[in-house]
Amino acid sequence: INPKKIDARFMAVGFDSTKLAKEHIPAGLHPFDRTARPQIVHKDDNPSYHLLIKEFEKLTKVGALMNTSFNIHGEPIVCSPFDAISTFKRCGLHHLYIGDWLVSKKEKI
Repeated sequence: INPKKIDARFMAVGFDSTKLAKEHIPAGLHPFDRTARPQIVHKDDNPSYHLLIKEFEKLTKVGALMNTSFNIHGEPIVCSPFDAISTFKRCGLHHLYIGDWLVSKKEKI
């Protein structure tokens, strides 16, 4: 809930969550108090990411994607494409969207 219209483009402010958020994106809420630290994506600021969210919403009826700090426990947050690929190789993620590229790990057989 953002009644004061606070700028939330950078995941720097926590907000109380709505009933809809509790139902559709529980993994994106803090487990203790069910608050959220959202990144509100505006089309003018980031057209490709905004489009990705809109396309996901068409498929799922949920207009949100999980976006969290990208790092492995005990390491600093990823700050470059090199860091992102290095961390991706060593973590449990299956896919990484970086710039205009979707990077996927090969499925283990």
